[in-house]
Amino acid sequence: MTSSRDVPGADEPPWNSPREVFGWTMYTWAFHGFVTTVATVMLGPYVTGLAQSAVGANGPVFSTALLSRITAKGFFFYCVSLSVFLQLFLLPVLGAIADGSRVKKRLLAITAAVGSASTCLLFFVGAPLDFRWGGYLFVIANLSLGATSVLHNSFLPEIASPDRRDAVS
Repeated sequence: MTSSRDVPGADEPPWNSPREVFGWTMYTWAFHGFVTTVATVMLGPYVTGLAQSAVGANGPVFSTALLSRITAKGFFFYCVSLSVFLQLFLLPVLGAIADGSRVKKRLLAITAAVGSASTCLLFFVGAPLDFRWGGYLFVIANLSLGATSVLHNSFLPEIASPDRRDAVS
């Protein structure tokens, strides 16, 4: 009786499947569309506008001893910096969890849903809500964006053979 360990290549993943490569490519296309259009072009002016409408064009958003004074014009960039700083701690842990378990697809779906929901919830931030909610939601959306990027890229070794990875990515 032979086991799958006795058959050469039996334990290798089904590399270069057109269906898997197409799915990975379409997710990449949508992901980059979100990054280049929504996260970069639309959310910056939107979050800045929320802060400016609340405290004035160059009014102080908050002040701390460490960060000095954050103004409405700099609020979005502060949110970007904060979310990237938090990614420094979150993403390596998330990558290790994804690589060491079988929940990679589930984690990708959860982080994509959280990012989508937080981006959609920005629509409701306005006069009745504090503008800081716009910042909180953006930080969550950008954290989710980084997480989906790590999880999405972790699928490449599973769907493409080493000689095809450059072409697929």
